[in-house]
This record gives sequence, structure tokens and C-alpha cells, in this order.
Amino acid sequence: LAATIPVLRLSFMMNLTAWLAGACAWVFEHYKINYLFLLDISPDLEVSAMSLLNYASLQTGVWIVLSFCFIADMKFGAVLQSIPCIHGFSLAHIYSSSVLIMQFLITSSWMTASTRRLFSRLFIRILCFSCLGEVSFAEN
Repeated sequence: LAATIPVLRLSFMMNLTAWLAGACAWVFEHYKINYLFLLDISPDLEVSAMSLLNYASLQTGVWIVLSFCFIADMKFGAVLQSIPCIHGFSLAHIYSSSVLIMQFLITSSWMTASTRRLFSRLFIRILCFSCLGEVSFAEN
């Protein structure tokens, strides 16, 4: 449980960032502000408020499904509490890793190669923290 909550919190913060980016883009488009020029975004990219909000809704849908599955499993003890630890890893560690991997796969399909490399390093760091033990507030 202690290893999974920070992963769900990280996923939620990524969802919130996507929603806020979509809302900012919508405000910029509404008031006809050339945010692509101001933020130095390549004109070749398809960046609009609707594309950001579609991405945010997809990401939120995955987060909601996985979070409800985790909460139901913790509440009713269907899988994670009934199976013992295997080589020091419980299924909670495997669950938190799978949440993070699904979030990474969805997010990486929308990134450029350089951003994907940076995000991969952060992903591996968080994955190691979730597998190796408890993550404190200071380590985030």
C-alpha cells in the first residue's frame, strides 16, 4: 500500500497538468493569443486546446479505472491481500509498477524523442522507488 499511493498521486498530478494545459490553451485560443509563438512551439505540431483536452480525458480515464480497481481490491482484499509476498515483492508493488507503466505508455505516445528520454529517466527512478520500498514526501 505504501508503495502504490505515491504512484497514484504521480499519475493524478500528470492528469491535472494535462487538464490545466488544455484549459490554458483554450483561454489563449478564446482570446486569440498566439501561444504557439509565445511558447516557441513548432508550427508543425498539432497542438490545440481540443487535442490537449482529449489527451487529458484519455489519461484521466485510465487513472480512474486503475484507481478504482486498486481501491476495490484494497477494500475487499480480492488479490493483493490474499497472495503472499514472492521473493520480497508483494502484488501491491507489481500493481503500482503496472499503473506507472500504463501511464508511461499513454504519455509517451504523445511525446517527442528528447522528451521521451527525459521522461524515461524519471519513470525508471519512480519505478525503482515504488519497487524498492516506501517513498517519503522528501523523495518526491
